[in-house]
Amino acid sequence: MLNNFAFGYNISVPVHIILRSGGSVMTMLVGYVWGKRYTSMQIFSVTMLTAGIGVAAMADAQAKGKMKSTSSTKIDPEFITGLMILAVAQLLSAIMGIYSELTYSEYGRHWHENLFYQHSLSIPMFYPFFPSLLEQLKKLVYSEPIQLSPSLYQFLHTKSNSTFGSGDLQLPPMALSPSVFQVALPKHVFNLIVNAGTQFACIRGVNALSARTSALGVSIALNVRKLVSLCVSLWLFGNKLPPGVLLGAVIVFGSTSIWAWEGQRIRIKDKRKGKMQ
Repeated sequence: MLNNFAFGYNISVPVHIILRSGGSVMTMLVGYVWGKRYTSMQIFSVTMLTAGIGVAAMADAQAKGKMKSTSSTKIDPEFITGLMILAVAQLLSAIMGIYSELTYSEYGRHWHENLFYQHSLSIPMFYPFFPSLLEQLKKLVYSEPIQLSPSLYQFLHTKSNSTFGSGDLQLPPMALSPSVFQVALPKHVFNLIVNAGTQFACIRGVNALSARTSALGVSIALNVRKLVSLCVSLWLFGNKLPPGVLLGAVIVFGSTSIWAWEGQRIRIKDKRKGKMQ
């Protein structure tokens, strides 16, 4: 909720990605305070991963002309407020990740319960934002309805004629005219439903992953997902891949490989210690 709320304080999407990529570092710091200890290779890989996300996001923003000029020394109070909101969100997210990890270790890895309680208990927190949510919902409801593309119209028109033939069940031609045939569902409501479905799949996967690995491992996986999403968006919209994004991708996947290799080395070492005891 705080991550989305920050957009109202002059936080651009590239800056949002860069700051949220520090989630792994924040998780490591919270874990250290909580008593966890990390090897030098793990610290190095997390630092490089965060830097790689930042390089890729800044390169993408510069290629699209979305980065603000740094020549102005004027401080934007809204921007500072947005940074503070994102910092608090990162801290709370790191604490929740460590707490979930401790809960799994003590009560069992029942991620379905964790998914349910996380979202059901957070519903009352949306009450202060109800007027704003209601206003946004009205805008979605009153958006233009979904219109069929000419190719889809032609497909439906052909299928209706081939299915019903020239009998009494043939659909009227005007019913499938591109100028009048529309789906009653508003366009933005449809987009919201699709987005909610993809978010549900993502959150479900994150909770399933959190039951099988550490909070820091989940944070690293989410950072890799951010870079993959950035690259997929570049591909879908036909944009050229800036050299900085390619460099960031190499850094991210290289640091992730270092993390995985170091984790495997630690697990093998722990198994050997267990056998010796």
